[in-house]
Amino acid sequence: MGRSAALALAPLLLLAATSPPPPIAFNPPLNRPFTHIKTEERSDPSGKQRYRLERRITFSSRGDGLVVTVRPISGTAPASGQPAGLFAAGLRDLFGRAIVMRLDPQGAPSSIDDEAAVWSALVKGINRVVGHARPPRPGEPQQPRQVAAALAALPPAGRFALLKGLLPPIVGPRLTEAELETTRPVTIAANSPTGAPVRLSGEEHYRQADGGFVVIETRASGDVPASGALPAAHIVTERFQKIDQRTGLIVEGRERRETTLGSGAAAPKSVVVSYAKLHMVL
Repeated sequence: MGRSAALALAPLLLLAATSPPPPIAFNPPLNRPFTHIKTEERSDPSGKQRYRLERRITFSSRGDGLVVTVRPISGTAPASGQPAGLFAAGLRDLFGRAIVMRLDPQGAPSSIDDEAAVWSALVKGINRVVGHARPPRPGEPQQPRQVAAALAALPPAGRFALLKGLLPPIVGPRLTEAELETTRPVTIAANSPTGAPVRLSGEEHYRQADGGFVVIETRASGDVPASGALPAAHIVTERFQKIDQRTGLIVEGRERRETTLGSGAAAPKSVVVSYAKLHMVL
């Protein structure tokens, strides 16, 4: 497998406080729609790919808890035989559809209404994309049909793990006042050039910003050992998150992730730059 082919496998405002802001807790405004837009650009020696997805998000109460309604509105995704690319392209069959998720007290999805129907629509969209997919390039180990078959055969836990990603990561971590203006060690998840999960280690800094916001800045890195024909890789990520202290929601996020395959000045790099913004619909 060539280095370029291997790199192609590398993966996938609110209310201002008028009084001293409290520690961050999950407290979203109810029955008020938000728009969330994420854009992403991936570049490597083989070229660039761009991705965009717009979603409408509304929180509401149900019984003694909260639910969130996620409605994918529009988006573009590059043709890809990799799982992340097929998943993104398959979302077209969910555009305009209301997907309702029950949330736990921390704001994480705990169940999805009509989960089987949502999954069926997603698989249908993926299969449509597979029917028009380009032939695999030399060195690509997975063909789109193989990936689609693997997704369709996922057990219920695996399906739920994928579907809950329809809610973008907009719930910030819970922080206390004592944690502000501190720097702490952190470990975050990433993907190796083969798509396997890897952990990156680094530091995270929390600081108070104007207008009742908290900013979290993260820098982490890690090494991936050589595997078969793939040389060792080095991954560096830098992330910025802006959180509304009154709601606990991440209103702005930026991330840059660079993967270097091999060593030396000529070692090829893959760079992924993403930007996300959440704002209330007035």
